[in-house]
Amino acid sequence: MAALFSQILFWVLALDLFTLGVMLLFMVNARVNLRREITEQRIYFNAMALASMMTTCEEAAERMHISTNDFKSLCELKNIELPEVRLERIKQEKEADEAEKQRIMAEEAAWRAEQERIMEERRKAAEEDARTRKERLRKFGFS
Repeated sequence: MAALFSQILFWVLALDLFTLGVMLLFMVNARVNLRREITEQRIYFNAMALASMMTTCEEAAERMHISTNDFKSLCELKNIELPEVRLERIKQEKEADEAEKQRIMAEEAAWRAEQERIMEERRKAAEEDARTRKERLRKFGFS
């Protein structure tokens, strides 16, 4: 009976040690994966910051100590806007804003011209009306 108990205890202890070994392997694997993810995140944020600050891919790649093609492929892979594309987009946005401002100013100038034309017509109509009244007053001898 004691031999059976010690044999069962031995197998339980062996199973516990095996489980402990598997858990240690999982913990080591999780640590390696976490380090890899942190490194990838650092590279991503570094590339994003450099892409937003620099004016060319060559400058950003030089700051990251990688080749220009590697930087471009990293940006394409991580969906980061290249510096040249960003600058071109900003330029187009400014041109679009300027065109919109010019269009608004032209519309305002046209509206002002229309308002001045309307005011001039009203003034002429009022003068004509006043002239007509004077003529009528003269005609009836009130002047």
